Amino acid sequence: MEFDYDNIDEWAPVITQLLKDLLPANIAEIVRDAYPKYVEDARDLVLEHGDRNAIALVILGWLKSSTVAAYHGTRVTEEEAASIGREGFRPLKIADRRKRLERALSGHPEWEKAARRFDDVVTKFVNGYAGRREGQVHFTLSRAGLAGFDHYITHGAEVDQHMARELIGNDGLHLLENDGTRTVYKIGVPGDVAIQATHPFFSPEDMMDRGDLPNMVGEILNAWAFRLSRPGYQSRSLEIDCGLIFYKPVPPEYIISKEQL
Repeated sequence: MEFDYDNIDEWAPVITQLLKDLLPANIAEIVRDAYPKYVEDARDLVLEHGDRNAIALVILGWLKSSTVAAYHGTRVTEEEAASIGREGFRPLKIADRRKRLERALSGHPEWEKAARRFDDVVTKFVNGYAGRREGQVHFTLSRAGLAGFDHYITHGAEVDQHMARELIGNDGLHLLENDGTRTVYKIGVPGDVAIQATHPFFSPEDMMDRGDLPNMVGEILNAWAFRLSRPGYQSRSLEIDCGLIFYKPVPPEYIISKEQL
């Protein structure tokens, strides 16, 4: 089964079946009568009536047997799109961003002067300025969630935005908007790989040991529990930011679709 977080109509009945022996038979009535205001309140109410870790383990087991949909928004040229189609998504190498930045920014009157600082700017960002991105590829669990982070789609890679601003100020951001085509990629990730990608620092077991829900499990349970009180509720309305971080290339075989905007 493909798990696409935004398509709750497809996966909510599966979660209901998975949890039927771990929760009271009237859990939907309990949550509906309480009519919680927030998704977290609905989740907490459900967890008051079941064993947190048992619920988490069942959902994790289901995810491991599923293909998890994830999304990546960016700007790409035809050449770059063809490369992704052949090779997949490679972990970021900041020094390799010169080609795109030169292409996008070279028409600016300050570019010749700014270009002389490029190597110093690369070193600055490789060393973690504005967050560490070197050697990583980022996706998100929700297609709708990209709406809240649409600068990836309008301007391309986040590091490009930071470097363009560092080199020639806000003019650099405006120039990035005209380079390449706005594109959203959807990939299908084996469940065990997706679980690992959503836990780059702490494992699901570590999170459960400290009383938290694993990533993805928490997002699933939030939306599912809230839907018990509002049957027409759609998970995509949350526009969540649940990230998947890959440290190895994401193979082209994972790519399901490419949407140009």
